[in-house]
Amino acid sequence: MKYLLTTVHTNLPPNGKTKLLSSYCHLFIGTEFTSEEYWEFGKYFKQLVEELNTRYERTRPLHTNLQKGYFSARLDNTDKSLWLAFEPIKRTYPELMRDVLGQDRC
Repeated sequence: MKYLLTTVHTNLPPNGKTKLLSSYCHLFIGTEFTSEEYWEFGKYFKQLVEELNTRYERTRPLHTNLQKGYFSARLDNTDKSLWLAFEPIKRTYPELMRDVLGQDRC
């Protein structure tokens, strides 16, 4: 299975830490991941959040959550978070045309 990072959303309070995390995560939009790379990137995301928590110790810490389909960094006891939305790549265009629509155009 392959995944594509489609969007990064945030409603975290704007500060140096959250702006840096958001801008960095936006670099990965449109990136394709294999299943192994997906979880490897999750570890990297978690490490990045931990490093930013240490670097910006005067801000409230963010806590990560790694799930199939999304990763998030959130503030405890709030609805404030940054989350990365992933979509599974189901098939190629030729496969859609052939296998789903029954047309042999590709």
